[in-house]
Amino acid sequence: MTNDYSQLARENDQLRAELQRLQACTAESRQSECRLRSMFDNIHDVYFQIDIQGTVQAISPSIEFILKYRPEDLIGKPVQSLFVDPSQLVRLMEMLRKESHLRDYEVEVRDREGRPIYGSVTAALVCEEEGQPGVVFGVLRDINQRKQAEIALVESERSLYTLLSNLPGVAYRCRNDADWTMEFLSHGCKELTGYSPGDLLYNNRVSYESLIHSDDRQLVREAVEEGVAGKQPFRVTYRIICRDGAEKIVCDRGQLVRDAEGKVVALEGFIQDVTEEKQACALNARLAAAVEHASETIVITDPEGRIDYVNPAFERTTGYSREEVVGRDVCMLASEECDAESSQKMWTALRNGQPWQGYFTNRRKDGSCYREEAAIAPVKDESGRITNYVAVKRDISQEADLEGQLRQSQKMEAVGRLAGGVAHDFNNMLMVIRNYTEFAREDLPADSPVQQDLAEVMRASESAADLTRQLLAFSRRQIMSPRVLDLNELVYGMEKMFRRVIRENIRTVIQPGLEPLWVNVDPGQMEQVLMKLVINASEAMPDGGGLTVAVRTVELGGAGQPRVEELDPGDYVEISVRDTGTGMSEEVSRRVFEPFYTTKELGRGSGLGLSTVYGIVRQMHGSIVVSSELGAGTTFRVYLPRHGEEPRKVSPASEADLAGCETILIVEDQPAVRAATSRILERFGYKILNAEDGQRALELSRDYGQNIDLLVSDVVMPGMDGYAVAARMRQARPELKVILISGHSDEEIFRRGKTTAREHFLQKPFSIQVLARKVRDVLDE
Repeated sequence: MTNDYSQLARENDQLRAELQRLQACTAESRQSECRLRSMFDNIHDVYFQIDIQGTVQAISPSIEFILKYRPEDLIGKPVQSLFVDPSQLVRLMEMLRKESHLRDYEVEVRDREGRPIYGSVTAALVCEEEGQPGVVFGVLRDINQRKQAEIALVESERSLYTLLSNLPGVAYRCRNDADWTMEFLSHGCKELTGYSPGDLLYNNRVSYESLIHSDDRQLVREAVEEGVAGKQPFRVTYRIICRDGAEKIVCDRGQLVRDAEGKVVALEGFIQDVTEEKQACALNARLAAAVEHASETIVITDPEGRIDYVNPAFERTTGYSREEVVGRDVCMLASEECDAESSQKMWTALRNGQPWQGYFTNRRKDGSCYREEAAIAPVKDESGRITNYVAVKRDISQEADLEGQLRQSQKMEAVGRLAGGVAHDFNNMLMVIRNYTEFAREDLPADSPVQQDLAEVMRASESAADLTRQLLAFSRRQIMSPRVLDLNELVYGMEKMFRRVIRENIRTVIQPGLEPLWVNVDPGQMEQVLMKLVINASEAMPDGGGLTVAVRTVELGGAGQPRVEELDPGDYVEISVRDTGTGMSEEVSRRVFEPFYTTKELGRGSGLGLSTVYGIVRQMHGSIVVSSELGAGTTFRVYLPRHGEEPRKVSPASEADLAGCETILIVEDQPAVRAATSRILERFGYKILNAEDGQRALELSRDYGQNIDLLVSDVVMPGMDGYAVAARMRQARPELKVILISGHSDEEIFRRGKTTAREHFLQKPFSIQVLARKVRDVLDE
């Protein structure tokens, strides 16, 4: 019994010890469970348990940190409502049935406020004992920040790609190897080179270096090498040859990429087409050069009229340097001759954005005035605001002078035509007066007292004839008889005549040329020119002085040689008549060759002297210029074309009998002149036929035919002139001899300057002996 009791006591102790152990284990288990639950409740990741239908069975409190839901809000409810795209849950469950485990499956769920949240799910499917799917245990991790960063990175890369694709150039990256192999090229490569990026990447088909112009490759290599050596970016401009063969200019800006040790591993940069920019720069350079070298003055001002720029032509024209005028008001150039009203109209037009054209009279730095033709235009920016004014101006002072000379020439031409017409009619009257006076003197005894009266009439007619010759010389309608002569001999021959017409208190010096100076001139008219110039010089020295007549050769119009208006370049003989007299003002010098212009008092000059000289010189294909200054004397210079050859010696003709018996047809529209001419020739034995006009002359020509030996016709007649009459008569008789007579010659004679070998000319008025000699000479040819 005792043994049994002891046994029961031992068992009871064992049971008590086991109970204590079990109690200790339970406490530890509860403590571990508490720790696990605490950790489960406080971990950030969400632990969940759902059944196979997707109903939430358990979920950790951390769900509130991610989705703002409390666990009790979701337990017992379908998890499908949390997914942005419910099909994601379907796919997740299908994948678990196949693989049982799933790691880092990305899902997009909504929080309590409806905002999308990115998460990563790791889950396992636990099957029941019969092998049927039971529950899903898993963890939902918040990857929203990482996902947003990834999305931002993708968006940034996409934006960068779009930016690079739309840039007007090529972004590139090439590795640091022997060929600088291209690793990346933006889409602009196609537009720039004609090759797609794939054609050039990794030297797939074409290397980029092969596109660089062969003359520029070394330049590019050196730029890259300098960048490598200097550890700095580089910039180089070179040419490339595109796929279609076109040449373009590009600017390459490169940046070296280095590793942690500083070694160059790649090259990144940007290539931009600068062909148009370079061409524009070249064009601008050419335009700038054109502006700088333009002969026209170019001025650029700001909207207030302050000068921003002037070209060198401005400096040459005005005498101001660029530094002296920049920043100053353009009105600084205005002279007192500028019209305020015109200036106001100009500024009104310009400020309204309209161009303006007109004229200025401005003043140079030295105080002299000049005439300008200007075209001014406003320059506007993109908004239409005026930013500058550009003026292109041309100095027309010389043109204005030439225009004045042209008007003077036209005035002289008009007066000359009038003078020529008057001289023509006057010569017809003088012809009648002179011839009938000669008839009367021949019919009267030599001792008749009337002879002296008739001699006075003859002298008066000679004076009148001289006046008409002056009018014809002025109008350049006088028929000249030029011959080649040495101008030195002509001047020497006139020395005694000079001394007779000038006073003793004037010292005369003759300075001939060093060699014979041959010219083709009318000796009588050349003497008339020199006499008028000498007399003019004498009258300018009432108290005495010095007169110099010099002859020399000059070259005009060549390189570095002076020019004379109205004369072509070449060799000329210059005759200068220089005095030390009172001189002339600029106004008088300009008008000195005008007809009827004189500074002498009434009754002491006709005003035809120097205008006659001008007409004679121009008719001899020369020119005359004057230079003078008040109180410093005057110099007239006559320029005549130099004749290159000495004239051949011709023996004088012997006297011939002036009488004849040939038939002469006289055609003259003035009855008195026709009657006088007929009477002269009849007295020398000729048979005379008279016609009052060209039509009557042709009728007589048909009636008499071969019997007419000589035609003597006036040149200027109504209807048909003398040339036309001669031409019509020569159709039937080509060998017909012709003498043309006129108070002045027609335009055809003026252009020729002399009659032809087949047509002789006789100037009215002429004497009986002159007409008889001319007729006999022509008939005897």
